[in-house]
Parts: sequence; C-alpha cells; structure tokens
Amino acid sequence: MNNYIPASPLSYIGHHKNSNVNIQEEVSFLEKNTLGLLHCVAEDVSNTKQMQTFNKRVDHSLDKLEIYTKTIPLYIDSGGFQVLLGKYSIEDVEKLSEVYYDYLKNNPDRYDRAFVLDLPPNDFCFKNWDDVRQWNQKTYKIAADMNDDKNIFVFHMLNIQSYRIWTELFDQYHDKFNMFGVGGIAIKQYGNMNRIISYSVPFKTYLEKCLQYNMKEIDIHFLGAGQASTVLTFLFALVKEFIKDEYQISFNIQSDSCPHQKLARARVFMALENETIHKLTYFSKHLKSNFMGKTLETYILDKLNKFADENGFSVHANSIYQDNGKQNMDCYVLMTMYDLLVYKEIQEIINKKVSGILRYYLNGETELFYNKCIDFLQRLNGGKLTKNLRNDTVNLIKFLDIMRDKNLNRVEMLLKQNATALFQTDSLLKL
Repeated sequence: MNNYIPASPLSYIGHHKNSNVNIQEEVSFLEKNTLGLLHCVAEDVSNTKQMQTFNKRVDHSLDKLEIYTKTIPLYIDSGGFQVLLGKYSIEDVEKLSEVYYDYLKNNPDRYDRAFVLDLPPNDFCFKNWDDVRQWNQKTYKIAADMNDDKNIFVFHMLNIQSYRIWTELFDQYHDKFNMFGVGGIAIKQYGNMNRIISYSVPFKTYLEKCLQYNMKEIDIHFLGAGQASTVLTFLFALVKEFIKDEYQISFNIQSDSCPHQKLARARVFMALENETIHKLTYFSKHLKSNFMGKTLETYILDKLNKFADENGFSVHANSIYQDNGKQNMDCYVLMTMYDLLVYKEIQEIINKKVSGILRYYLNGETELFYNKCIDFLQRLNGGKLTKNLRNDTVNLIKFLDIMRDKNLNRVEMLLKQNATALFQTDSLLKL
C-alpha cells in the first residue's frame, strides 16, 4: 500500500504566491503519487458566527479539492488536535460536534473517510476522567450509528487510563468501523519511551483485538506520524510483514506525510542515488559545493527539471534563489512535489527488501537480522553508521519481541512505566 497522505492539501492548491505552476499540473502529479488527502475542517471554528457558516466554509474548501476526489480518497479531519491545544471550550466543541456530524450525514458523496470527533483527555474540556469517557461514548456512538464504513475510529493511548477508555469503546463499536487510527499526540507524548518501542503499544493493542475478534484485515492510520525518518518507514513495512507472516492478519498501515514540506522550508534537498539517500543543504553559501561531479545548484536544478518534464509540469526551475535572495517559488513548489516522490521511492525500496531481512528474525537468527538491518539502513543513510542507527536497530528487535509476546499485560506495563508527561501534578486529570 502506498501510505503517503499529504497533510493540509490547501497548501498545495492556489497558495503558492508568485508561482507559475498550474494547479492542474500539481493535481495530476498528486493523483499519480499519493493515496489520499487529509483536510482539517475545524481549524478556524472558534465562535458562533463561524459555526453558522461551517457548511459553507467546508463546501468552499472541498470545492477547491473536487478534482482530487475523482481519483484520490479525501480524508476529513475533525480537528480534535486543535481542541487538545485549548482553542475551544467544551461548549464550542458541542456546537462543532453538531454541525460536523450533520455535515457528514448530509454530504456522504463529498468525502471518502472522516475521523470521529474524538477528544483526548485535556483540562480545557474535561473536569475528570468520567467526563472524558462520557463525551467519547456519545461521539463514537453517533459515528457508529451512521454505519456507513466511512468513519475512522481513533484510539488514544496516552496512558493506562486513556488506554482503558478507548479499549471499552473498541469493544463496543469496532464492528461499525473498518479503519482505525492512532492519535499522533499519543505517539509523541509517551514520556521517555523510545520512539520505536512506543509504536509497539498501538500495534500490539490492535493485534490483540484482531485475535480477540477474529479480524483478518485491519487498516491503521497514524495521525501526525509523518515518516520523517527512513527507520520509521522501515519499521512500518517490517510490522506489516511480521504480522502477516506470524498471525496471518493483513495490516494496511498509512500515515500523514508532511516532512517534504518541512525539508523544502529548511532548504534541504533529498537526493536518492543508487538506493542511497543524501540530504543536501542548499543555503546560498553552500550552492557552489560539489555533489556527483556538479555544483549543488546545477545538480538540484537538473534533477528538478527532469522531474518536471517526466510529470508534465510546464514550468522549469531556472534558479534556486531570486536576485533579491528569496527562494524561487517555482523551484520551491517543484522541490516539494519532488520530495514526495522520493519518499515514495524510498518506501518502494524498503518494501522490496523487508521480507528477506525479516526472515532472519523469524528463523531465530537475531544477530544476522541485526547485521542485515544495519547494512541496509546504513546504505540508505548515505553510508553513515551512527550511534542512533545502531540503537534504532536494537530497538527494532525489542519491538518485534514485544509483538510476539502473548501477554497483553506487557502493553499495560509499558504504559504504566512511561505515562505521558502531558498530565502534570496540577492537572485535573492526573493519574
């Protein structure tokens, strides 16, 4: 499965000031190279007047995306993350819930998937854990009663208490959903838990649920888990192969993919040469540096222009910077698109290799598995063998050991040991 979903698609469409790249050219590229588009409909819902124009604003946004929805699934994000940040009171959220589900019910043809308006525990909306449970019981029931297989169940596992609440919800409503998500904030807030080991908690939880309810196929979306690192891309591919081989369960895994925009803003160019990744910093003072027998500027422009020709872009990148020192916007747009393609190619390389590498672990040859992982990831990492890469590879083995462990208490132990620092001692929701 191609698991790249660009976040905030409106940043692509019509929002490139001073760029000559045609919107249809961008659409054509994204149609060929992405699984879906993620659009948040609740980012600016903060007062009564805006609530009253909710449908109009959503329609306006979706009208811009209409050409996408012909061939690419459109995912609608309810905006729960904005709620978690304290942008809305519970009264605002109640209004939002009403108009959000009203829109979903009355416009089923305008979207392909929609996230449940779940609310992770936070002091802005809830006084205690009973409030958290009651709110989510209500909103998940609304989504389940729609019974159209379009809603995405979002599982929050910030700590043992939230884990228990969402386990109850899963037990009640899992058969009403065919896609499940893990809140990105849960991944990022696992206290001091290693980032790779932190993924074992949601994966292990879903695996146990599949076994409990004899579910043979499950689609998982990791919100906010953009695969900024090769190791995480490799981890997701490894998990899919491992669960298919060990348990005969098909795990289709996808996540947001927004690092490509961040790289372009940070003036970093991803070069993939002979299945090796090079990250090239292209600040003005570095442009005369040499790479692959060319100056950095010549190499990047040649790559981008070849990419533009192959993907039907009518414009070319004639320079990286304008005369005034600002980045050339056409170049920026092409870089953003190009980097998305590179991520896809990296994933394809990993998908071809992962099954053969995993075989060593499944055969009990742990040391060989470690060495094969190191060799493969080091090559992808531009030939660099770092301490982090060694540690990540060790944690890949620990991850698989946890997944193979038949004792679900292992998950509870990890959650208890690594309770998120999100809840400080003065929190009403302290454990």
